[in-house]
Amino acid sequence: MLPGTAEGSEPNPALHLTPPALLRRSAHPVMAVQVSLLFGRKRARMGNVRLRTVTYSDLSALRHEVAVVDGPQFQPPEFLVVRYFGSYRDGSEGTPDAKYILAASAAAREAWWSRCTVLDFRELVYRWGDNMAWVTQIGRDGVTKLQWPLAIVVGDGCRDALRSLLRDEYAGLCVESLDEAFTLCRVKAEEHERQLKQWRPRAEPGAAPDTAG
Repeated sequence: MLPGTAEGSEPNPALHLTPPALLRRSAHPVMAVQVSLLFGRKRARMGNVRLRTVTYSDLSALRHEVAVVDGPQFQPPEFLVVRYFGSYRDGSEGTPDAKYILAASAAAREAWWSRCTVLDFRELVYRWGDNMAWVTQIGRDGVTKLQWPLAIVVGDGCRDALRSLLRDEYAGLCVESLDEAFTLCRVKAEEHERQLKQWRPRAEPGAAPDTAG
């Protein structure tokens, strides 16, 4: 038997799953693959896998809290407010902070879904860092390509930097108070509903393709 050939390999227990030919039966292919992986030449070595516990505090020193607007029972709240506290690190060092902001808002939207999301940055210090622009995609629907209503409340610690970063988007997203954020989100909610009504017929089976643009 030559080294490196099938004949020179160590026995593959998966082969023993095949009954004698006289029975005209074979082992289930999934079972054969599983046993081959566990005991054959390419056996999985679970001892090499090491798990490390991670927490959001490992990612960022930022903190947040979540609030919802009271409303009728069993109905989604009209507004979901995610408040952030702390200092966003400058430049690329702030990438984990941007991820924290996204993760916190995503978890809040999953747990207390509301059509309108407000990010309260009044207690957040942000000086510069391009990845903060990721927040403009919060609420973006991958199916409809539409964005659920989003507003950002700014404060002295982040206003100028966000205006410089977001430029043309700033005026349509950023406001100075929660009341302004609620008003902006209500306007956006009406526009979102209108866009959604236009999208639904195009998404129905057999609908004519959109050739506009």
